[in-house]
This record gives sequence, C-alpha cells and structure tokens, in this order.
Amino acid sequence: MATTPAEKATQVTVLRASTPAVVAPPGSTISIQANFDAQSALPHDDSLVLFLVDARGVEVTRSENNLNNTLTILPTSRWVGPITVISSITVPKLSQGLYTIMAALYRPTGPVQLTAGPGVAQDLRYRYKIGTVRVEASAPAPALLPAKTLDLTGYHLTLNESFEVMSISDSKTHDGSRWYAKNEECCMSTTDGTSTAMVGVSAPQNPFSLIPGGGLNIRLQRTSKSWTSGVITSVDSVGEGFSQQYGYFEMKAKFPHGEDTWPAFWLLNTASKQSHAPAGEIDVVEYIANPHFANYMATTLHDWSNHSAPAASHHRVPSPTSGFHTYGMMWTPSTMTFYFDSAVTMRCPTPSIMKQPYYLLVDLGIGSGWPTENTPHTNDLQIQYIRAYSE
Repeated sequence: MATTPAEKATQVTVLRASTPAVVAPPGSTISIQANFDAQSALPHDDSLVLFLVDARGVEVTRSENNLNNTLTILPTSRWVGPITVISSITVPKLSQGLYTIMAALYRPTGPVQLTAGPGVAQDLRYRYKIGTVRVEASAPAPALLPAKTLDLTGYHLTLNESFEVMSISDSKTHDGSRWYAKNEECCMSTTDGTSTAMVGVSAPQNPFSLIPGGGLNIRLQRTSKSWTSGVITSVDSVGEGFSQQYGYFEMKAKFPHGEDTWPAFWLLNTASKQSHAPAGEIDVVEYIANPHFANYMATTLHDWSNHSAPAASHHRVPSPTSGFHTYGMMWTPSTMTFYFDSAVTMRCPTPSIMKQPYYLLVDLGIGSGWPTENTPHTNDLQIQYIRAYSE
C-alpha cells in the first residue's frame, strides 16, 4: 500500500489515550481522552478525527472535531504544551472483538504527519494508534467521562462560600458584602417579546434566597411580560472584593431543567472593571437545557481584546439537572484544566490574557439565542457551595 502524502508537523507529539484499553458492549457510547504535547503551535486550524478501526485497518466509525461543529473547538494554531481533547464515540453494532482507537489531524490538503509518543504507532495513512476497544456483548456500559483525577494536595482554601447567611449587596461600591448583584447585565435573551433584567436583593422579584441547611437559590421567573433573574459577582463595580490569579475554582450546583434556561459559572479579569482593560472571560460551565443538546456542558475561553475563543469544548455528561454536580477549573501559568465531578473534560494552554487576577460570577440566564416560548415561568439554580484554592 502506498503511503498517503502528508504535511509534516512533527512539533506535535501524539500520546496514548488516558484510558488506553476500554471494554464496551455494542451500541454503547465511550469517552476517548486523547492527549498531545505541542512544542509550538501549528500554522493552520486542523481537524482532529478519532476513529475506531477493525483488524483490517478499516474505519468502522469516527468522531470529528473542527471549528464548524459543536463538539470540541481547540484550534491547533494555538496548541502549545499539553493538550487534552475528550470526545464521545458510539460503538456500532459490531462483531465482538478488538478494535483500535486511532487519532489523526487533517487539513484541506490532506493528513498531517505528527510525532508518535511512547506506545503510539503510526499507520500508512498517518493515523495514530492511541488505544483499543474490546467489544463484548456482556460488558457493562462504560462511564461517559474518564476516571476522577483531581488532586488538591498542596492547595489551601482561599474562598469557602456555602451561603449559610445572605451576604449579597446591591451596592455599586464595596460595603463588606461577599457578593454583589447589580454590576453585571448579561445572559438574558428571549424570543417571546418580553423584557428582561438581572435584578438585586432589593427588587420586588428578588431572585436570591437561602436554602435551608446551606446553599443559595437563584430564581429565573416571568411576571406578566417581564423575565427577571440574578447574577452574583465576587467584586463590586470597580473590582474591589475577591479575585485571584491561578489556583483551583469549583462550584457544586443543581441546574434547572426548564427548556432554554442558561446557568453559568464563569470568571472575568479584574482589570476589566478597575481600568476598563480588554476583557478575558473564562466560562467554566454553561448549560442550555435544550432538547437539541440535552446533557452537554460547554466550556469556553474568550479573549475579547481580539474577539477570539482560544479554546472551547462541548461535552456530554450525566444530567446536570438530575442532582448536584461539581464544575471545576485548575488554572496554572501554563495550563487550564476543566473538570466535571472531578473528571477532566478539557485541558489547554493558558492564554496570555488569562495570566492576571480574575473574579467569580454565577448567574441563571435564559435563551442564548434559542426559543423561549416553552420556558417554564419559574426556574431555580441551586448552589451548594463555591470554593477557590491557592497552591
């Protein structure tokens, strides 16, 4: 067989999958955590394709991640350092036996030649073997996400908010409260002709209430022809309050199931408030309760100085509306790693705009461009805690 011509990009090393050997029944969905190490970024935004291949080398199914779908957007023109991309593949109704998990990068001109890391083999089509799947009819369905790997050894709490008392203020300036409710307008868009507003504790439709035993409830509600909800920030309107550069950040929460509700846990750079510097935005989690992508959580990094998204992902997870789950981010000078229930969902290099202090935000929005005519008139985001750690 002739070797397929390929462009060389040997500065990117393909590593073994985090779970290199998977056992699954036919028809199940498996999670593949592909790992790479880039000495320098590639000149193009290439498509990453993950394959299942049979013993003859024939492709039986694939999952493609590029800039034109809603799976994982991690532009290769920004790859530097360790990269983790997690994709889901549904195993077809295959014969029982051993199948190979392979990864490849493609651009319009063809495949890209990479460097094979330890335990990784390249075929003549520049596909790289990173693991195996053994299909067994009696095997239990595998977990949607990799094993839990979060390790906070050497870290200490810098913020531990369990909302046992209400400390949310409508003040524009710092008054000693831990959270502020009137210095962000965001995340409210409807298609039903109603007005929207993020309101505070002094509003007639105060969206904030304590949960007995600890926790905060944020309510999105419709009254007459108006939707109201709430957003809390850890700083006031000029950036005074809690902010931090690097560390681990986590929220434990239960999301509402009302169609097209839009809860989010995110961070903005404090300098954008203090001096109106260009904004960077870290969306640890956004969730749109829409039937088109139920049980998928989104993570996105935004650099608003050039209107780019340095990295983003859209991952299938156990239902965020069925119970409480944790959403976390480990942030270092070199990498940013995101977690769902302590399992990695994405890892990427730290963009330059994200090497400065950031503050925390949590809100319950609506719409995000999706129809809102079927959204229930009352929806609750329940937050058990918000925590931050420093190394």
